[in-house]
Amino acid sequence: MNLQSSHRFYLIVDLGIITAVVNLLLNGAIAWTAFQSLLYVPLWGVQSISSDILGTTFMLPFITFLFITPLARREVYRKRFPAIEFPRRLYQVLDIAPDSTILRAFIVGIFSLIIFGPISLLILSMLDISHLSFNHFVVFKAIFASGLGIIATPIIGLLSIGGSLTNRTLSNC
Repeated sequence: MNLQSSHRFYLIVDLGIITAVVNLLLNGAIAWTAFQSLLYVPLWGVQSISSDILGTTFMLPFITFLFITPLARREVYRKRFPAIEFPRRLYQVLDIAPDSTILRAFIVGIFSLIIFGPISLLILSMLDISHLSFNHFVVFKAIFASGLGIIATPIIGLLSIGGSLTNRTLSNC
């Protein structure tokens, strides 16, 4: 896999820094709106830190995949940079996934939920956090989502500009 400077700029700036800022602001606003009736947000419960973390670890990569995949493929189609050729073994794994973008987004969301959800909740439990004040929760949610986006979005973008995946779906752009 040979990344050019145009690939690196796209993955670091467009999909890393810019989306981190967008996720920070958007998820801060979501937390503010969804939890504004609470003085303190508990770790566990229906309206809680844990339910928000689990929802975020699924929804953020799911929605990101739905937005970034066609945008990244369009950049290849417009020749901003060439498609990336992955090692053959990675294509064999990726070819198992369904062709539908929404189903792939669902799979990415599930993997993120399984990987990041329990780890995040374990860390909060180990830190003995039983609740956060509303303001602290809004800041936590914004930073958490921004961090998750910094990890997920460039990976999704990289997979989206992969050679055979991109070539199979460029006609959908």
